[in-house]
Amino acid sequence: MSAFFEIQVEGRLDATLAGPLEKEVEEAVHGGRYHIRLNLNRVVFLSSAGIRVLLKSHQMLRKLNGSFGVLDPSPAVKAVLELSGLMNLVAGAQPVSAPAAAPAAQPQAVEKTFESLECTIYTLSQNATLKCRLVGNSSRLESLPFTETEASHIKLPRGTLAVGLGAFGNAFGECRARFGEFLAAGGAAACLPSDGAKIPDFMVTRAAMVPELQVLYALVGEGEFAQCVRFETEEGANHAPLSQIVAAALAMTDTPAMAGPPVIGWVMLAESAGLIGAALKRSPAAGAGPTTGACPITDSPFDYPAIRDWLAFTPEREFARTLTLVVGFATAGEHQALKPFVRPVGRTPYPAAHAHAAVFSIKALPKGPLPLDSTVGALFEEERLLGLLHLIGDHREISGTGESLFTRGTLWLAPVGSVEEG
Repeated sequence: MSAFFEIQVEGRLDATLAGPLEKEVEEAVHGGRYHIRLNLNRVVFLSSAGIRVLLKSHQMLRKLNGSFGVLDPSPAVKAVLELSGLMNLVAGAQPVSAPAAAPAAQPQAVEKTFESLECTIYTLSQNATLKCRLVGNSSRLESLPFTETEASHIKLPRGTLAVGLGAFGNAFGECRARFGEFLAAGGAAACLPSDGAKIPDFMVTRAAMVPELQVLYALVGEGEFAQCVRFETEEGANHAPLSQIVAAALAMTDTPAMAGPPVIGWVMLAESAGLIGAALKRSPAAGAGPTTGACPITDSPFDYPAIRDWLAFTPEREFARTLTLVVGFATAGEHQALKPFVRPVGRTPYPAAHAHAAVFSIKALPKGPLPLDSTVGALFEEERLLGLLHLIGDHREISGTGESLFTRGTLWLAPVGSVEEG
């Protein structure tokens, strides 16, 4: 009789399967099984949500003087474990931890107020700019389906931020039915599959492993951030709308880095007072053949009444009192190349932006300037990812629900120095 309790795992070990698997391991421990092995020879994909279950299970059983390990990892699993520096999990050994980074000297702060926002601005790099790449054609959403030839494979290491439509997977066919909203920043990426799972999945940079996605279109920024800004609403103002925060961000980086209206890339980690957004209910590439593009999808997601089948909207503000990671690009005026990718944030045509939000359980943030990479990495690995939305403004008369609202948080900002296609 084996000394180990073996659990067979099949399919994609991502956010959808991670929760049930974690529960199964916990139930086995509660049943007196202190030496557990996961057989992963039938797993075709392993995301950071799955890695987190492996690490949590290992740590839990080690504290109980038990043991945990992976048996017979499939080629896909083995590749991820090797890139992550976690192959010693196969033998049930303690994974190697990354050395802690030395604390950086805190930059000097400047206090400014923008309408009801009280901001403390820290300069990170005086001349930092972002290079913005436009991947794919967002206008194709109005004439579906997307085909394999229109998809791109992108890597999202640290020093990169991105938003768009994508999916985790090794090939277009694997992702065809799951393309949905994604965001990436600080070496982490999150994606909401449109296959009905309704559970966002994520990947976090670990050792040599970096997040990779198949994308239909994306805005990708590469480079350093110029500023870290801590903000909160002044006394008497309970919250600030997204349009006010975006306008303040543009004002704080008001030195044009290229010809035309100011354009910025930004990441925000903030307490939400309610979000307004939308997400795809169907993949815009579902059913597309590998070369012909044959697909039963003939309607546009924006046509009525098809929009009700295509998009899920927040009927009122949701996710109040949560911690929200927002990634986006914004422009203060019309920029021809960016025009198909951005929409008005408030009641006026500009500023316009494209922003996605990942929602987490609430937690307090340390004071002062925060390092983006470690802050975002810890958020994904330690907190619960609750949802992912494309943020929109609903300013219809009478029935409009308005904008997303925030109370306090941190912004990382940089002017965009160039916009390129491809």
